[in-house]
Amino acid sequence: MQNKISAKNIKKILLIHLRRIGDILLCTPSIKAVREYYKDAEITFLTEGPFYEVLSGNPFLDNIILLEEDEKKDFKKYVKFLKKIHDNMFDLTIDFYGNPRSSLIAFISGAKHRVGFDYPLRQYFYNIRVPLNANERYVVQVKFDLLRQIGIEPVSEKLDIFIPQEAKNKVECFLKEKGINSSRGAAGRIDGLIAFSPTSRRKKRRWFPEKFAELGDRLINSDKKVIFILGPGEEDYVNSIVNMMKTKPVISFKSSIKESAAILERCRLLVTNFNGSKHIAQAVGTPTIGLCEPSEAPVWNPVSESHKAIYKNVSCAGCGKVDDCKDMSCMKLIEVDEVEKTVGEMINI
Repeated sequence: MQNKISAKNIKKILLIHLRRIGDILLCTPSIKAVREYYKDAEITFLTEGPFYEVLSGNPFLDNIILLEEDEKKDFKKYVKFLKKIHDNMFDLTIDFYGNPRSSLIAFISGAKHRVGFDYPLRQYFYNIRVPLNANERYVVQVKFDLLRQIGIEPVSEKLDIFIPQEAKNKVECFLKEKGINSSRGAAGRIDGLIAFSPTSRRKKRRWFPEKFAELGDRLINSDKKVIFILGPGEEDYVNSIVNMMKTKPVISFKSSIKESAAILERCRLLVTNFNGSKHIAQAVGTPTIGLCEPSEAPVWNPVSESHKAIYKNVSCAGCGKVDDCKDMSCMKLIEVDEVEKTVGEMINI
């Protein structure tokens, strides 16, 4: 049953998603849809401190509230934080995350309309409960279910990230220092420049380092340019791949989220595990080749010729093992030949 909420009754809106770069980017189509429906409302997004940069500069938001690490760990500070949420007097709260903490915050907000998925027990913190239908559906569409329940019909799956000129200038200087021709071709991208993002916080989402190394050598030997995207704490892993290579790729500086976006905006293509960089590339319009476990493809990859998922249908697909899989056949069976061929097919999209 749809619970359409009149725009004239909604003055202040709280949207919640607490963590992860990609997950928050996947909320941005919903942010825009909420803004288009509630044009005059004040819209606030709540997330955890490290992920502020994903949303900074978003013109569809009025405010960003951050839950900091010390507020989570210190009971008195957490109570003070919850009081701040309650005192904002929101009319509508939408919880896109749905974990115990975010559902409690939604309840504490005191909003007359509190929207969330019907997870066991947590559902009682909402008064507009939406059946969770996440089976092999793109995450953006799953989030849209919350909006449809209150009469909003989103139309675009496009992810948004807004890059400040300072980040773009820093990237241009870096590319120039590395001898990469920064003249702008089609859509402002550098011909033949291919980004690699071989990291992931989950081991089972990582294509094998030696295969990234071999692919990089092949592409460079065919007159392509390869640049490794490097975030904080990823230096050792990326360097271990580069050290396997016979050719010399470019390694980016330890880039922030916006700086990574500025680098990816200049690339023709990103070859990546399913991670935050993949969703950043989508947001800046750079085509992606995502290497993944088969059950993840329909969930994290849009249906688009610009975003190709390569996976193998193994019998253990969807096993749920995050870091302790001994076999990794789902990633092992993805061959360099297939990825190289797909690069050739996609580099000019």
